[in-house]
Amino acid sequence: MKRIITSIFILTISITALLQKSQAQCTWQTEITDGYEYTTVCPEIIPGTVWHYTPQTFAVHGGATSLYLNFQDCSGSSGTCAGAKVYERKITVCRNQPLRFSLYLTTSFAGNQSNVRIKVSDSNGNTLDNQASIACDYAPLWTYYQSTSVVPTSDTVIFTMYTNVGGSPGNDLSIDDFMMEKCVGGNAGNSTSTGGICTSSTITNLYPMLGVNDTTGTWSGPSALGNGYHGAWEQGVNPLGAYVYANHFFGPGVGCPLAYDTLDLSLLAPPVVNLGADTTLCTNQSVLLNAGSTPGNTYLWSNGVTGPNALAFTTGGVAVTNTYSVTVTAANGCSNRDTILVNFVLCTGLYENNGANGLSVYPNPTHGEVYVNYDFSTGNALPYSILNTLGEVVATGVLNSGSNMITLPKTEAGIYWIQMTNEKGIVATQKLIISK
Repeated sequence: MKRIITSIFILTISITALLQKSQAQCTWQTEITDGYEYTTVCPEIIPGTVWHYTPQTFAVHGGATSLYLNFQDCSGSSGTCAGAKVYERKITVCRNQPLRFSLYLTTSFAGNQSNVRIKVSDSNGNTLDNQASIACDYAPLWTYYQSTSVVPTSDTVIFTMYTNVGGSPGNDLSIDDFMMEKCVGGNAGNSTSTGGICTSSTITNLYPMLGVNDTTGTWSGPSALGNGYHGAWEQGVNPLGAYVYANHFFGPGVGCPLAYDTLDLSLLAPPVVNLGADTTLCTNQSVLLNAGSTPGNTYLWSNGVTGPNALAFTTGGVAVTNTYSVTVTAANGCSNRDTILVNFVLCTGLYENNGANGLSVYPNPTHGEVYVNYDFSTGNALPYSILNTLGEVVATGVLNSGSNMITLPKTEAGIYWIQMTNEKGIVATQKLIISK
């Protein structure tokens, strides 16, 4: 009995989606700005660094005031000496989310030029960015500082400034328009992609199509999906359309934003696979099974063959029924499967190996040349093929009635088959052993 089984295969785009996210550029969104437009004490100034702890008007980049750091003269180990920490700001952030910092600096008055080191680190002790020497222009010119894109591994990031020049007359620094930005696009999710579902599928989980790692998200879209974060889409129950998975791309930590990955669904057709009806052959015959030849399709037979053809044969010389099946996967990711039964029976007459009207070879085993005898009643010349056990054709030609000498192809030693055909199909098959 012939069986055709259509399997379910989801067109997954997880690799593609993941690559798109990792290669996309960030969309930077301002998270914190500080123009130092207040008159209260700035808590980020290290005590003992300056005479003034509130914003001043000595040099201003934007607004009415800026933060003024009046370094105390360095004398021995007292005052503000080279290498001293002068400003430190701790900020709660979303770990794993890319950040960057910027700031404007100027030497407030004539005299020794200010020079600072700015380091960005996290509370795990990792240095994320370190610019060792920033020479600050003299007012009214401003030097712009911007960090690289940094990725904290903790929930706290630390912005620290050190002076490279010890305090002395005229060594005065103003900073203004501090800003921290976070990545909210590109690497932060918010992707839109397409997903295909084979027409044969019954229930398909959409989550594997996204390539995300958060299993705490929720689905929304044209209709409710089942199976929690898996997003089970059911044929005949859920309509096609755009389904959105709201997830924590950077994890569910404090301050971490939600990402929205949209999957636009469509139906895909599986390949057509038809091995034909179940068939009966003599034990000395074989048949080349064909699963199609559509470009882009891949094939996997039950006997391990990975091409479109597989040779069905038996070597035991006894009646047997063999089952052959093949799974064909199309370029769109859908697959189809078909199975055929081949009954091998003992025969006499036309297909008998050594019968008067049969096909015979000599010597067998052989190498180099072989004599093939064919003497059918029709007397017509017939084409022949030599096939290996994978069903691959290694040589072809034409046999005339009577005895023919064939020069064998240069190939690996092993079991091969000589197969003769006419307009109605295969008429005779003989096993050929090629030796070294």
